[in-house]
Amino acid sequence: VAAGGAVVDEAQAPSFTVLADGEGNRACVCTVLSR
Repeated sequence: VAAGGAVVDEAQAPSFTVLADGEGNRACVCTVLSR
């Protein structure tokens, strides 16, 4: 986010978050937190 991206979906954060870069490309970030 600090580099110009945006959080698209954080409904299941912190275990699963969807981010997008400035061009709209999406990336999923998965962790073992809160599982």
